[in-house]
Amino acid sequence: MRPAAFALSDIIGQVHAGGPVRIRASHPVVRSYVDVEDLVSVMIAAALDRSGAADVQVDTAGEVQVEVGDLADAIRRVLGRPDVVVERQLDPSAEPDRYAGEAGTFASLAGGLGIPLRDLDAQIARPAQGMGVPVANHT
Repeated sequence: MRPAAFALSDIIGQVHAGGPVRIRASHPVVRSYVDVEDLVSVMIAAALDRSGAADVQVDTAGEVQVEVGDLADAIRRVLGRPDVVVERQLDPSAEPDRYAGEAGTFASLAGGLGIPLRDLDAQIARPAQGMGVPVANHT
């Protein structure tokens, strides 16, 4: 894995290094995250579901859509590093880069299959721990 190639792991690495976190996008960037283990669990359960209830096309979208600056703030909080500075020249009037699916159908499918989905904090904590980064604010 190349952590710097993905916003989530790149920001985790920058926060862990003590910052500053440099966000190069000057326009709003909105994403939604789904934990890969949750996604695979839903896929397997849906494939094994014989009732036909899981025969539906869904967007894989998480519980929230998060702007990358807010994601950096969440990462600082989860890692217990509110002191790390985030540097960014944001033009809030610029057209947002939005790449986030519709979460309702995916959450409904997961719930119907009995699969709880991780919240954003858990989706920050798990890769951080996998990268060897201590997590302060997550149970």
